[in-house]
Amino acid sequence: MKLGGTVLLCGALLAPVAAMAVDEAALARCAGMTDAAARLACYDTLAGRPADAAPAPVPPPAASPPPAAGADAFGKPAPVPEESLRLDAHVVGPLKSWKRGTVIRLDNGQVWKSIGDDSAYYPNVENNAAVTITRNFLGTYWMEIRSVGRKIKVKRVS
Repeated sequence: MKLGGTVLLCGALLAPVAAMAVDEAALARCAGMTDAAARLACYDTLAGRPADAAPAPVPPPAASPPPAAGADAFGKPAPVPEESLRLDAHVVGPLKSWKRGTVIRLDNGQVWKSIGDDSAYYPNVENNAAVTITRNFLGTYWMEIRSVGRKIKVKRVS
């Protein structure tokens, strides 16, 4: 009785596997077809799909993105116009020294603050000194005092 139950159980477990077995010759025959529609119909027949079942509609291809938004531009920040990477101005009043936290007012109304750890003293820098502020590729701003050629790491306050 035990042996009969085991055989019955094995048969029940293996029945779906036997039903899923596909004839290798039939697969080879489908694979050898050159017409795509006929090949698909052949595979559908092997899979047990009814012959009259309509295939799912194929969605239209997505419109290709403009060249600037292609794979080459993916993940890159938007290009910054060259003129926005540089600002020429004059300091309002004297700038003889600076250290971390020094506030620098410009003639265009902008206010910048020194954020670097360096400090310096230049007694010969003229009042209303000409400066150039540039931004590097990491987004850090540097203010160069043109008369001495020294750069200060800054951030805009207002």
